[in-house]
Amino acid sequence: MQRNRAYRFIFWGFLLMMIHLNLGQLQILPNFIAAMIIVRGLSILLEDAQNRYILRSRRLCYLYVVTQVGAFLTEITRQSSFFRDMSSSLNESLTILALGVNSILMITVVFYLFIGSEMLLTERNGQCFPEYSLVDSLEPVKSISKVAINFAILYTIATLLIIVGLVFRSEMGALAIISTLIYLVATLMVIFNVAYLRRQYPEF
Repeated sequence: MQRNRAYRFIFWGFLLMMIHLNLGQLQILPNFIAAMIIVRGLSILLEDAQNRYILRSRRLCYLYVVTQVGAFLTEITRQSSFFRDMSSSLNESLTILALGVNSILMITVVFYLFIGSEMLLTERNGQCFPEYSLVDSLEPVKSISKVAINFAILYTIATLLIIVGLVFRSEMGALAIISTLIYLVATLMVIFNVAYLRRQYPEF
């Protein structure tokens, strides 16, 4: 079934995005590759059902791919004279800007994906789902829109902690660990619930 295949791509995209394999300072599997896998899944989903929220999610995911390609190229050329001559405050400002843009894009991609997915489930079953909140549990929930809200809250908190850590460098170590854990929980939340969505559409 198309939707089962679509959510399989989306699942692996988010999973690969969570796994960071590095060769020195360089990522072996850059985020833009994982994001392209998510785009592929969203495209398959749109072939099966023209949902405006899924369409917005794909458009924003394309933008996320572009920003991640830029981040990857920047990392490759970071040793160039341009970056060595750049003041630390400017470098820091650009890093904060990139973090903010990437976080906003990721939050909106997930938000529209889950809102659209819940609409597809509702249309298929001809009824609304009971609302459950996912705050202290990683178990999949039936109200997927609630997951999108919780993800947005966690991802925003983690991003703000990273930014605070960059501004007040003395606290960077502890804040980096905390923010990484929050990012991990937020991403796992998405992965578990995408797996839940996939199971709603049996593969023939």
